[in-house]
Amino acid sequence: MPKLVKDFEDYKVIYFWLDDNNQCISAHFPTLAHAKEWFIQYHFNQYTGPERRKRLVDRRSSESKVLNHAGSSKRGSKASHGRRITDRPIRVDIDLATEKLSAMVKNSSVRLVKTS
Repeated sequence: MPKLVKDFEDYKVIYFWLDDNNQCISAHFPTLAHAKEWFIQYHFNQYTGPERRKRLVDRRSSESKVLNHAGSSKRGSKASHGRRITDRPIRVDIDLATEKLSAMVKNSSVRLVKTS
């Protein structure tokens, strides 16, 4: 199962995917949306069986609110996230950016104190 990494390089937050051997298997992406798009395409390309799904994205995820017959929202239900792993929201598994940003802020604060 690929792991999503959030990193900080060249003064930008980036996202990329690692395989089980911690090898990078994707390009670097500027947003979570780009990383999710790659993840969906990756999973669809890995599947070799007959595909019954016509759309890459679960149609329910693009709807902001689904109403049942009584008029109440089913927005928070598990069904709205879909059954496939590509229908579920992605999350960052490894966050390297927080450490790097904290170190950068700490180093810049020390320099400001010393020079003033």
